[in-house]
Amino acid sequence: AEWFPPAEVGTAEGIYGVDPQGRCTFINRAALQLLGHADADGEAALLGRPIHGLIHHHHADGRPYPEAECRIHQARAGAQALQVDGEVFWRRDGTAFPVACWTSPIVEHGQVRGAIVTFFDISEQQRSRAELQQARDERAAHRARTEFLSRMSHELRTPLNAVLGFSQMLRMDPDARLAAPQRNQVERIHQAGEHLLALVNDVLDLSRIEAGQMQVSLQAVNLASVV
Repeated sequence: AEWFPPAEVGTAEGIYGVDPQGRCTFINRAALQLLGHADADGEAALLGRPIHGLIHHHHADGRPYPEAECRIHQARAGAQALQVDGEVFWRRDGTAFPVACWTSPIVEHGQVRGAIVTFFDISEQQRSRAELQQARDERAAHRARTEFLSRMSHELRTPLNAVLGFSQMLRMDPDARLAAPQRNQVERIHQAGEHLLALVNDVLDLSRIEAGQMQVSLQAVNLASVV
């Protein structure tokens, strides 16, 4: 007994059938369009021919894909239904697209009479997943950078407090008995410490801005000094 496909209805899924030898027995319009065979002779180019060598002959990385290793072929030969992901079908123009497909063997009186393969293009789903993962990675990197800047800013304050504190004590202590060159050196140490503290504060402000926690206040500013 021959198996005939049901009357085709509008569907975005490609559907084709194969006989026990892997030859294409029927194919729907969606499959023809997905495979780049939507022209007048497209169906004739597939029907009756071993379809693995036409649409499933290589892996995504270009390595040859022998039919004996093909999971669709193995499902047909083993009379087992199987879902296949992570593979590609090849269009007529030589370009590939990722697919998810299901193979359902046709068994009559204990004999495999062929199989029905249903597939659809998952390019958009993969692109969406990749974009979502990229967004997650960017958020994680942003969060890690913000946390690092915040920790670094706080950690730098501890040695800076010692530098500024002792330099200030030396400047203000009348018993230090520092010579003029030494006082000048202490002053330079203190100024360098103040400058470094301002840089640390700027880094901390940057981390707050990136975290959306920056607080601002409205007040008069000497524009000339800013410029």
